[in-house]
Amino acid sequence: MGAKRRPAADQGPGKKKRAACSSSVVDVRTAGANAPLVPASPETLLASLTHPISPRDFLREYYRKRALVVHGDAGRFQDIIHEHLFGLDLRSLLENTASEALHVWTKPLSSTGEAGPIESFRTDDVDAALACHRAGASLYFQTPVDAAHALCAPLQRDLGMHFAAEDA
Repeated sequence: MGAKRRPAADQGPGKKKRAACSSSVVDVRTAGANAPLVPASPETLLASLTHPISPRDFLREYYRKRALVVHGDAGRFQDIIHEHLFGLDLRSLLENTASEALHVWTKPLSSTGEAGPIESFRTDDVDAALACHRAGASLYFQTPVDAAHALCAPLQRDLGMHFAAEDA
């Protein structure tokens, strides 16, 4: 395991410089980090996501200061993916989203064949959203409600962001 810092790309002359701590990325490589991310209790979710960095060190050194990239075996995510995210089946995610509508982002080609500005629209039609996705559009929608309760609520608490009302 080792940490490697990578400074932000040169911003060029006349551009505003960012604070040093917010412009760096800490890249952590973990050896054999294939333990499931979904812990036995919600109290350890932040610890499992930031391992090998402790939650205390994460909050003190990284949170709201710089990015942290933690590499590990993809198997670490399998419990979350299957239990809360429908095995990443896009149709199931779209059908179970907490969003009021699905947002579709496209980048249409101009008459000269160049990509134009991003356009977006909303739809309630899962099949239409899937067709757009197959044609190269990006989709934006909220996570399913049970995933938000199981994952976001514990993380909000651990990060000190649990001051707002929660759904019952």
